[in-house]
Amino acid sequence: MKRSFRWTLLAGLVTALALFAAACGSSSKSGGGGGSSTTSTGTQVTQGKQGGKLTYLAAGDIDYLDPGQTYYTFGYMVQYAVNRTLYSFKPDDAQTPVPDIADGQPQISSDNKTITVKIKKGIKFAPPVNREVTTKDIKYGIERAFTSNVPSGYATSYFAEIDGAPQAPVKISALKDF
Repeated sequence: MKRSFRWTLLAGLVTALALFAAACGSSSKSGGGGGSSTTSTGTQVTQGKQGGKLTYLAAGDIDYLDPGQTYYTFGYMVQYAVNRTLYSFKPDDAQTPVPDIADGQPQISSDNKTITVKIKKGIKFAPPVNREVTTKDIKYGIERAFTSNVPSGYATSYFAEIDGAPQAPVKISALKDF
């Protein structure tokens, strides 16, 4: 078990370093991006070059590329690099979620049974979909995790406390009232 953890940790560190290196593009005409910013520690960060290829060393493969099916840390490392979420975390604060696709903090009803999240306008899917993300897309993603078509390791275990959530994977047609 320790060896597996070490390889996962090594893969995570290699990926983090590769992403850091990719983000440290040059501001020259040969590449990189325009503009820069300074972090709270005084380190100047320049905009990275878009596109390209990322190669990293790993002891194994990810479990799934489908964000609804991935379960292990290595799969989530890939998912967070290529997909956006309603909320995420800043690199220096893994305790406080900040809005990403969400347009602000969630509104929680007084009885704690309803959570309302508004999403930002103008966030689009990548081509070939190439359209704006809607609340229906978020709803679909959550419902999809409860279907028998997507063997999500999380949905029926971690979200079982949600009123009305299926207790076991169901067919898509059974989710019309969820």
